[in-house]
Amino acid sequence: MFCATDIPGIAQLSRESLIFTPENFNIEQTVRILPATNAPSLFFHVMASVQSEDKSVDGANDLRPFLLNFDDRPPGAFVFDRMAVSPRTGYTVMLRPTARPCEIVHARIAQNGRFTQEIYFSPDHDGGSPVQLAPCADDYAKGTLLVTVSTTSADLRYHDKSFDVAFRVSADGTPVPHVRVTAPVSGSVIEGPAFVAARAEADAAAGISSLTLFLDHKRLGIAAAPVCSAAVEKGPPQSRLSAGSYTLWAAATTSNGLAVSSAPVTFSVREPLTRDTPDARVAGPAPSTPAITR
Repeated sequence: MFCATDIPGIAQLSRESLIFTPENFNIEQTVRILPATNAPSLFFHVMASVQSEDKSVDGANDLRPFLLNFDDRPPGAFVFDRMAVSPRTGYTVMLRPTARPCEIVHARIAQNGRFTQEIYFSPDHDGGSPVQLAPCADDYAKGTLLVTVSTTSADLRYHDKSFDVAFRVSADGTPVPHVRVTAPVSGSVIEGPAFVAARAEADAAAGISSLTLFLDHKRLGIAAAPVCSAAVEKGPPQSRLSAGSYTLWAAATTSNGLAVSSAPVTFSVREPLTRDTPDARVAGPAPSTPAITR
């Protein structure tokens, strides 16, 4: 087995070849990586290639990432490629970390109090990921959309961090349609486990080209009409909702490219009441049916 780095001169390997035989194939052999530079936070790969008369392993290759001279002092942050959206520019922006992460970073995107998207970054994927913005009517009225990026990671520079970014939004003079979730009713409590149907509506006069229903960041349904109905499912299709709190929202796109979202609607599903639940015990035993004497 031959070993090498993919960047010449970045590090020296204590051994450039390893020999495995039928007698020692299950015994670990060590290759030490000695830095050849003091430059901070250098990413590289160690490659291993096998040559053998055993055709089952001959030609096998492996490539493993390494981080040299890791410097965890600079705080991690994120940047977007632009800070304004409109029908003319579109509503997709690119998000990327300012410093290459050394571990996977899980980023959650929230807009107007609703969780709309999740993204993962890694040492080999840090060049940018698309984020779909969804301003509501109030955002267009104010001219600003506040987006929150929350991250967790084994890379402490990005662990338990939160970043707020204000985008400039404009309708480019286009009337903003009213989009709303009409079912379930906000604040309603449904006895579970339950099948729940959701419905959203948008102003038909605005020329709606699509209307989409979401459960947090999960798309429930889409319609090429000003009305969209869909089953609220957190798990597999035709599954009942268990006890908990759920947030729905809708997003519409008009024929001229304007994107607008609804206010979030939150409802709850509770466990069914039984004689063993506290509410049932407070209410007392179920009334008995009086006997009928003939």
